[in-house]
Amino acid sequence: SRAIICAILAPLTPQKRRALQGLLDDERSHHLKIYCFLQKLCAGGILRANEVQAMQEFLQAHHLKAQRDGLSVFQRAIAEHNLLSMSKVYMNMNFDQLGEILNVNASQAEKVTAKLISDGRVQGCIDQVDRLVYFDLDDDFTIEWDEIVIDASTRLDAIKAKSLAQY
Repeated sequence: SRAIICAILAPLTPQKRRALQGLLDDERSHHLKIYCFLQKLCAGGILRANEVQAMQEFLQAHHLKAQRDGLSVFQRAIAEHNLLSMSKVYMNMNFDQLGEILNVNASQAEKVTAKLISDGRVQGCIDQVDRLVYFDLDDDFTIEWDEIVIDASTRLDAIKAKSLAQY
């Protein structure tokens, strides 16, 4: 349980993902009460407020103590996880909505988002005037979609040209 908690509280990095996956695959962790949270984290699901509240029973007081930025280590870890998960689902979101989902205020949501984007851990950009974060779409999906549209257009042009040639 302590190893899972340490992995959950770690900053969002590729090493954290490997550690969480390793703990998920370890048969010794399957019987632990915290295992259901580990599964959701590894699956990339957004943790809701009731789930975050339930996770707090596994934590110690220093995990919940606010740091200089007003967030606890636990709040920051959950916010980072949820932000990464949302970046894969949403194209954009305003900071009030983001803060509500992350269970922090809008200003803290903006700071967490800015930090993750500047560190290259989340792809996106921030519009401070409109108070929006724009998440970059998966380039592979966009390229694949563009190829499908181009192929369909080329086929339609060929059909059109063939039917005009017959008349």
